[in-house]
Amino acid sequence: MTANVTFSGSCTLGEAVAVQDSLQAVLRDAPAGLLIDCSAVDTVDVSFLQLLAAARQQLGASGRSFAIIMSEPLKRAVERAGLSLEATA
Repeated sequence: MTANVTFSGSCTLGEAVAVQDSLQAVLRDAPAGLLIDCSAVDTVDVSFLQLLAAARQQLGASGRSFAIIMSEPLKRAVERAGLSLEATA
């Protein structure tokens, strides 16, 4: 079963601990994978990008899927950073 987590509003250094806690809790209970809904995220910084990349890497390393729904601000930040947050199977 794929788990879901949703983030909205500002996802910056000020929210990093709460974001990390949310992701870690869901990752523990995501036997098949994770869908992250960031469609309502309007502000991001590198700390949020790092947490998303780490979640993707952790899921991939354990053979679980990763998918993300990105808002336009998040898409732009990912592109500027040169990251790949593409879905994994």
